[in-house]
Amino acid sequence: MSTALWRLRKCNAVAGSIHRLGRDRLVFAPTQRTWVDALAFQHIVNRAGRGGAQAGHLLIRAIAIYEGAAFSDLSDDWALTERARLENTYCDALAMLAQISFESGDFRAAESLATRLTKLEPFREDIREIQMKAAMMQGNVAQAERFYREFKAILMDDLMEPPRCNIEDLTKEVRASEYGATVFDRRSLEAGYSDDVARSIRRVRRSLKQFDRRLETLSNTIVGRPKCAGAPAKQGH
Repeated sequence: MSTALWRLRKCNAVAGSIHRLGRDRLVFAPTQRTWVDALAFQHIVNRAGRGGAQAGHLLIRAIAIYEGAAFSDLSDDWALTERARLENTYCDALAMLAQISFESGDFRAAESLATRLTKLEPFREDIREIQMKAAMMQGNVAQAERFYREFKAILMDDLMEPPRCNIEDLTKEVRASEYGATVFDRRSLEAGYSDDVARSIRRVRRSLKQFDRRLETLSNTIVGRPKCAGAPAKQGH
């Protein structure tokens, strides 16, 4: 410990930031020249938690700072406590950013963030709902149903109880929203089909339209082609 403190005091970045309080207590008081990732991460998340127009940008910055489990090479009680605290803060940042992304209409980002968070907190139903509704808002109902089945299986295996939400109610909620109604109306031609089948139908329709356009172009070319002088007429059989 003494050697570590001696090295820290030799470092210009933290010179003057370490203060001794009594015989057995040290305090780290960072100056404007000092930047500590854990402190900056917590500070930015706290600022974002107060809301405001910049909350989303702040959370993106905070998430970029977090690089995984802190103090992974230490097993002391303080390290375990701090590691858990930082991970909880990271989860809160992901949850806030997923909600902001969903409310702003960036459903792809909302689904991605929610999916990332479910790997750390698989039992959070509020995040699962964002994940499923974001998939629906992108027109991917089958994906939302897969998310629901996955969540239900996890709860039944670990807690022996189903989710409080159900996919039917979430679908109705999405349909009732202004944007969700537009999404479902656009897909009404494929009503009753799974999402994969609906995509296949749309691909076939696009291919048929392209074929019709090529056939029409070829027909116009043949009809408009001038006859060659002196060319022998084809004999029918």
